[in-house]
Amino acid sequence: MDTPNRREFLLTGSAVVVGLSGCLGFDADDDAPDEVAGSDASDTPESLQSDDANSETAAESDGDTDDPDTQENTDQTESQQTESPELPRELHWGRAGAEHMALNCPDDSYWKWVLSPGGSEPIEDATLTVHFEDEPTITDLAGTVRDQGSVHFDAVQRAGTVTDASVSFSGGGDDPTLTLSHSGCVPEPSYVPELVYWQVDFGPGSAPPDPPLYGGNDLDLMAALGNSIDGITENPSAGPREGNGQLDDVHIVDERFSFDDEDEPTAVTVEFEIESGGEPRDLHLATFAMPGPFAMAELELQERRSLVSRTFEGGDHGQLTAPIPQPD
Repeated sequence: MDTPNRREFLLTGSAVVVGLSGCLGFDADDDAPDEVAGSDASDTPESLQSDDANSETAAESDGDTDDPDTQENTDQTESQQTESPELPRELHWGRAGAEHMALNCPDDSYWKWVLSPGGSEPIEDATLTVHFEDEPTITDLAGTVRDQGSVHFDAVQRAGTVTDASVSFSGGGDDPTLTLSHSGCVPEPSYVPELVYWQVDFGPGSAPPDPPLYGGNDLDLMAALGNSIDGITENPSAGPREGNGQLDDVHIVDERFSFDDEDEPTAVTVEFEIESGGEPRDLHLATFAMPGPFAMAELELQERRSLVSRTFEGGDHGQLTAPIPQPD
């Protein structure tokens, strides 16, 4: 693969990804450790209306012309302006993920950004501008629109320190968030890893609710969080950890999931025991791909990737295993 342009690196393929499902069972006002800073509505300027004049030709002719070159140039200008409309919304980076700002790599470096939609409406299109200390500004960097409604960007250039960023976009909900999710050195040949955010849910019934909100079950759920770069980030995730990590009359072994690989998991297993005399019950294990770091507002945008379920009897010692979402 050739070395990417330092001002623009387009991520290939589609992914999951990326703010988490909300399967933790909290109300929207509850604490959610994986939500990123800088997502307050006050950080989001009011939507800007596109100027219709931008779609018009910059110069108008006072009369008809028979010069074919002049007419061709005019047509080309109109075409370019029509194909590149001004995006109606703008968001300034609130320093979410600021710990990834500085890099000092021997070759190129990458900064992976995620624009989360902040609601049930997906992002439709977006471009990113990133400012650096002592390095050129990257402008109008196109992102990859993900199935889960977010947009991912890969800013690639020499080693440097991010100082500021902003994004222009269309679509999305009321509380979009721009996060500097990861950064690192680009190996040879030049390659930037894809980023997939995932969640695992274990709960009652043969399938999760749709949307997967477990709040009505009083935290009778265990969940885990992670992504394709960091691996497992929470096991279990905060909600069940603040409770007892148990389903009613179902005791989860070690009160956590087990994974085939802690750094690059491809499968997850939950092992449990049901109390003797318990009623037969259906239990399920499901995995989801998400737009980005956990955000309750993006619950409806998560995508279920796998589901396994079985009926268990009182006194059973059971387990369920499911695959972890992977980059395409």
